[in-house]
Amino acid sequence: MCNGQDIEEVPLTSGPEFGVAVPVGERPGVLRDSADRVKTAPAVLSWLDPATVPDRRDVSVVMTVPFTVDGRVVLARLRRGVELPGGHVQPEDHSLEDAARREAWEEARITLGRLAVAQVIRVDYPTDPPSTTHIVVFTGRVLRMAPFDRAHESLARMVVPSEDFIDHYGTGSRDDRRVLIAEASAALRSVPEQ
Repeated sequence: MCNGQDIEEVPLTSGPEFGVAVPVGERPGVLRDSADRVKTAPAVLSWLDPATVPDRRDVSVVMTVPFTVDGRVVLARLRRGVELPGGHVQPEDHSLEDAARREAWEEARITLGRLAVAQVIRVDYPTDPPSTTHIVVFTGRVLRMAPFDRAHESLARMVVPSEDFIDHYGTGSRDDRRVLIAEASAALRSVPEQ
């Protein structure tokens, strides 16, 4: 899900493939949504109130927007593209936050301070039967960058200005990334310094 190459924006539709489109203002808790292709499957992505984090069993992917002390964003160059550190929640993860910290370490070799939820995204697949999962996007300050080790899944660690991330990297549209950085920055301001 967090592969920038796997999501293709397509127009939101209300045909039988997606069910009946309901205006965002009429769906409590939905801030905005769009129709996309996730890998090869059509899906509707709905951004929910970040205060309503779903149960761990309903979250398949976590990601982190890790900010350095000077406000740059740490990214991982993976075989599938350049992305925010993130991945699937594993059975051994005690919490969603633990999963986010593990992925940040595995993919970018960074240790994070306190985390805050920046976004919660519901992913509805119009399959038969329909299925739903969630992505939780955290944000936090980078406390430590260990020497980079290509032994795991990442080819490189990149540290870029947020505008470069918005313009060139990551999942979704440029507008999606601009909103993500704005929401992650706002959520980070609520996190006390360590």
